[in-house]
Amino acid sequence: MRQTFGGVWRQLALVVFAVLAVGAQAVLAQNAAPEQEVERNWQVVITNQIEAFREGDAAAALELAGATFKRNYSDPDRFMQDILSWGYAPILESTSHSFGDFRPGGEGVVLQIVQVIGRDQGYYEAMYQLAYEEDGWRIYGVALSQKQGVGI
Repeated sequence: MRQTFGGVWRQLALVVFAVLAVGAQAVLAQNAAPEQEVERNWQVVITNQIEAFREGDAAAALELAGATFKRNYSDPDRFMQDILSWGYAPILESTSHSFGDFRPGGEGVVLQIVQVIGRDQGYYEAMYQLAYEEDGWRIYGVALSQKQGVGI
């Protein structure tokens, strides 16, 4: 079959477009990687603290808290008792958690939404505030609220 001169150019243009599209996707993925890596870093800290709470490891949970908590609590067990008394049992006794949206809260600060299923099968949402310290991301505060719905 004989191709016209215009048909060859059209095919060549499609090939060039496909190569550029693949290249653009690679560049976008490469540029997104550092942000995703940073996101994972603070999410790992949250997960590690939640797991420490679940396991009753007060020292590990306190280690992931911000410097102010560490200064105010020389006794990790007291830290855990206070966290429970302040109404955070749904996090300490949670059966699962997942991450929602996050947003920067200023230089070296991030706010992260975490969905939590409590031992009572209640659905809770926690807004974590983390700050970057010398030794990495640390948890500075959590605002917990119960949401409508049930965890399964």
